[in-house]
Amino acid sequence: VTGDTRIGTLDGAYTGTVVATSSTGAVRTPLSIAREVESYTVTVNHIGPDGLPAVESSTALVALDTMKGYGFYDADGSSTVRLPKGDYFGNTYIITEPDWAVLTQPKVTVSQDTVITLDARTAKPVKVSVPEPAAEGMLGEYSTTRRSGTKQTGYGLIYFSDFGDTLTTGQVGPDVGQDELTAQIGLQWRGTPDGDTPINYRFGSSWTGEVPTGHVRDLGKKDLAEVRTTVGPSPAGRSHAQALLGTSPDGGGGWSWIAPMGESGTMIDYVAGDNTRWGALHQQLSGNSAETQQVTPPKTYKPGKSYTLAPGHAVFGPGIGGYPRALDRQGDSIRAAVPLFSDSRGGEGYSVVDSARTTLFRDGAKVGETTSTGGNFPVPAAAGGYRLEVEAARSGVSEFTTGVSGAWTFRSARVDGQETQPLPLTVIRFQPVLDEKDTAPAGRLLRVPLVVQQNPDAANGRVTRIAVDVSFDDGKTWRRAPVVGRSALVHGGPAGSFVSLRAKATDSRGNTAENTVIRAYKIAGA
Repeated sequence: VTGDTRIGTLDGAYTGTVVATSSTGAVRTPLSIAREVESYTVTVNHIGPDGLPAVESSTALVALDTMKGYGFYDADGSSTVRLPKGDYFGNTYIITEPDWAVLTQPKVTVSQDTVITLDARTAKPVKVSVPEPAAEGMLGEYSTTRRSGTKQTGYGLIYFSDFGDTLTTGQVGPDVGQDELTAQIGLQWRGTPDGDTPINYRFGSSWTGEVPTGHVRDLGKKDLAEVRTTVGPSPAGRSHAQALLGTSPDGGGGWSWIAPMGESGTMIDYVAGDNTRWGALHQQLSGNSAETQQVTPPKTYKPGKSYTLAPGHAVFGPGIGGYPRALDRQGDSIRAAVPLFSDSRGGEGYSVVDSARTTLFRDGAKVGETTSTGGNFPVPAAAGGYRLEVEAARSGVSEFTTGVSGAWTFRSARVDGQETQPLPLTVIRFQPVLDEKDTAPAGRLLRVPLVVQQNPDAANGRVTRIAVDVSFDDGKTWRRAPVVGRSALVHGGPAGSFVSLRAKATDSRGNTAENTVIRAYKIAGA
């Protein structure tokens, strides 16, 4: 049998069978031949910091069109692999314990037999210090993310300390487009407490289109922003913890140390870095378990400036802070994940609950139901009108928002391919000015600003009118509250009572929203 792979245009495996027959039967012999895609031999040589072939080293080259990875490793420091023609992203580790050299190749073009030499001596130190020499390193991170169209790949290192003198980094080859490559360095330390207030230091810097060849910073006080956090009221015996999450210009996030705050609920973070914004994650803890979590959108902190954060304040309710989509569809599946316990300071909020229910209806008929605060529901392909209902009840976690519910209507049809399509959803946030205990004065008219948030990138309409109802008996009876502009006017109820709120709205495209919060805030006692 002779195979001529010059015939035809398709690469890959070809198979066939030779059949020998006789009067008594047949013998079948399978055969195959592979026509290789246009490929070349690539040799990678790893050189250690002593100039000799590296014993412990590895390189991965990832094809930018398919994101398929190819590994290069050999104990003698040299490895050869045959690769298809094309462009690749390369990442290399050269290790001489405890030292790590990380070399990144933003773009490697394979169009002929190629030899690549990666030398640890070209990498430079990554070392960042803070004004407090005794600060304890809690986290170190170095990561790279490479994008090609809608695909991406990346590598990273995590240290559960600072880097010390152990990490060097470097770039091999030219830069690429700023939207194609991101690199991040993150470091976090625990400082000496100021009385019962914990002190932390957090550093994060990002690069686009390139990776840093080393990065040395000796941070002084003038380089640091002060972020002072004081959490809202919580039941006795609870503690708190908070992380600041460094976010790169492309929206990518890094790792963070979740620092304990203690029962005082206070903390000071000193923050520094370049091209990084900081989101906050606050947790209320019962023992070692998180009862509630608030995630606030990233902010920019300028050196030498002071900022305050105040997570965990009422009114808690449905809120979209900009992280996960609250409602979307992929193919013939609708996913609901509305954050139901978002706080008044803009954080997306979650909580343990005693009970919950999520139900989806299509044209009046129930599609499915879960006993949690979200769910995935298979739905018919054809366009239809939907109603999503979500409710939850909790106790012991907070004296506020003991019950919360939402109901939304929208239309949807099949989404082709693997695309995920956000669906219309509006929430109305209640944001009155309350005292530090989340109470309002008795006997006074309180202005309750109404803030409209909508599912990002969805086909939402414009909300022009909002109706608000108020209850002073935990939702047993309701009365209409006047709305002036984007504020409801609520006359305080009996001293020591709780105020419950309900809002309804219809947008300009016919989508509707109804949000209810039981025990939104408290009226001060006599």
